Amino acid sequence: MRGRKPVIHSETKINSLLEERGMSRTDLYKLIKDKFPYDVVSMDALSRIVSGRRKDYSIYTLFRISVALNISLDKIADVEEYVKSVQ
Repeated sequence: MRGRKPVIHSETKINSLLEERGMSRTDLYKLIKDKFPYDVVSMDALSRIVSGRRKDYSIYTLFRISVALNISLDKIADVEEYVKSVQ
């Protein structure tokens, strides 16, 4: 088999929310870029966060995502997952 191995993505609250709204990761990136033009989350980082491959990101990044989606932090923060990981 050539190329990269298939990546198995975990379901995240952000990914579920995007699917419910019919939005893509690119749509979310553009919203963040519009609201925070001088402090944008990179497309690569955003993709990893949405897919669940990146779990260690700043509260400010989470804040930018929540502002762009016009929702509260608790709607997208995986607090239960975090608590399990530190125990």
